[in-house]
Amino acid sequence: MSMNNDFKFGDYQWNPYSTIGVSVSIPIFDGFKKANDIRQTRASLIQMQWQREDIVRNLKLAINSNVNNMTNYVEQVFSTKDVFAEAQKGYEISRKLYDTGMGTLLDMNTAQLGMMQARLAFAQAIYNFLTSKADLDKLLGMEIK
Repeated sequence: MSMNNDFKFGDYQWNPYSTIGVSVSIPIFDGFKKANDIRQTRASLIQMQWQREDIVRNLKLAINSNVNNMTNYVEQVFSTKDVFAEAQKGYEISRKLYDTGMGTLLDMNTAQLGMMQARLAFAQAIYNFLTSKADLDKLLGMEIK
């Protein structure tokens, strides 16, 4: 044993006996670490496949839902367009009745309110369709202009 830092082995005073030690470590039993790592990796792969299938399923569901919503909103646009046309006719009739003195201002205002509500419903139906279309485009990864 030596406590010097100069590593000049020839200058050391050696006792009549010497000891040399060599340590070698060979793992004989690793505690099934490799087998467990392989099992864990396989389980992770299976879990990722399930997650992928779930994501694909959810995307298909969202796409179908948006397409159904768009179909419903198209029908809503057409129906509210017809309601708006009827409300506009009702307002014109009410205005002519008021102009001739056969209708009241309250009747004309009520008809005008109905026409405005029908116009609002029509605009809301168009808005709903466009937002549903934008959601679908977003799901499909299309660029929104």
